[in-house]
Amino acid sequence: MHNGHRKRLYAKYKRGEAVYDHEILEMVLFNAYPRHNTNPVAHALLERFWSFKEIITADVSELTEIEGVGEQVALYLNLLGKYFYSKSADNAPMLFNFAGLEQFIKTRFCGKDKEYLEIYFVDAKGKLRRLYSYFSNSADHVAVDERNIAARIAKLKPYGVIAAHNHLIGGNSPSECDDDFSVHLLNICASFGAKFLDHCIYSDEGVYSYFMSERLREVRATLAADRELQQKWTNLK
Repeated sequence: MHNGHRKRLYAKYKRGEAVYDHEILEMVLFNAYPRHNTNPVAHALLERFWSFKEIITADVSELTEIEGVGEQVALYLNLLGKYFYSKSADNAPMLFNFAGLEQFIKTRFCGKDKEYLEIYFVDAKGKLRRLYSYFSNSADHVAVDERNIAARIAKLKPYGVIAAHNHLIGGNSPSECDDDFSVHLLNICASFGAKFLDHCIYSDEGVYSYFMSERLREVRATLAADRELQQKWTNLK
């Protein structure tokens, strides 16, 4: 079955038809997985690293975080980046502009039947560099170990961090839990020198932005007040 799929991809490429990023990656991985379907791994890699360039220039330790990618496959991809990669245009999505971010979030969350939380790492130009997706079978919350997010921020040191999640029930107005998560994520970002740029909520009503609504300023003020109070108590001890 896999052999037939591989022949079809090669034939498609030979005919000069458009070949999608995940199909190109599938073909690149044929040598790494001689007898396995490379489609799931290709999609998982692109979900995390977003572009072929980011995949083959990522650290081996990052690549092996992807299910199905062992050390040998990670080394193989890393080798491609180190010795055979030729520079090409960087087509990563631009997320600094809210219009671009809003459209990206709508594309990511439209039609989802589970509640998802996504964390986007962006560089100083606002280009997406990493995407981490978490989901829950619950209709009203996603339980995420914040230590996992903190570890990734500490390791990759992104310029900025954006959070986005969807509401399956109710509108897109933030809940108390959403505010609490924003405070925690702001604190994590501050601890590792990253900028917490926005927290967006998607629903059928549209996309709510903590930044555009100036709610992010309130979250920062709350965190600053909590730290000031904590410092006062510390000084009294």
